[in-house]
Amino acid sequence: MKTLSLLFAIAVITLPTAVWSAEVRCTFQSRQTCDPTGCVPTDPTTSFVTLRTDSNQYGRCGGTKPCDWYPMTVQQSGAFSNIDFATGVQGAKMTQDGSLFIETVSLMDKVIVSYGRCNG
Repeated sequence: MKTLSLLFAIAVITLPTAVWSAEVRCTFQSRQTCDPTGCVPTDPTTSFVTLRTDSNQYGRCGGTKPCDWYPMTVQQSGAFSNIDFATGVQGAKMTQDGSLFIETVSLMDKVIVSYGRCNG
């Protein structure tokens, strides 16, 4: 029983290694920025995400600035991997094959929802 518990704990905190390399890049195809008055489409190409699966790091990257790195915790839930951060202002989920990646970020009174895909 101890072996089974240990295997379950390892599976909860890592992305499926059979599918992903040590570094995964996720790009966005659409983005909405929402506030109390509604949502408007915004440019999805201004940022991308890098996941470092070997060290559980989530990087928000874009433009000429270096990536902002956050520790991530990953939990499997059916066909999705749910990605949580210590910051409490963002989260993400993706399908196991990377064909759908969703990121949500809250910024003051706004919520930014981005949809894309990952490869790596």
